[in-house]
Amino acid sequence: FKVSVVDTTGGADAFVSAFSVMYLDGYDLESCVLASLAAASYCVSKVGVNNALVDLTTLKQRLKTNQIVMRKKNQSTELYI
Repeated sequence: FKVSVVDTTGGADAFVSAFSVMYLDGYDLESCVLASLAAASYCVSKVGVNNALVDLTTLKQRLKTNQIVMRKKNQSTELYI
């Protein structure tokens, strides 16, 4: 995800949080990393942490807009979330 970096505060937190949520929701590792990158890139493009942490609805929309295909673990079907 290409963004203009404004403030790196919270970028790693956003990455880890998104990874954890997606992993616990049953997505495979590649999908978890892609969602994490989307969350971290969103976060570092905003000033301050409070305005920069992405909610799940916004994250899913960001993935869909960027045509990122998410896959659940042990499934061959592709899901656009």
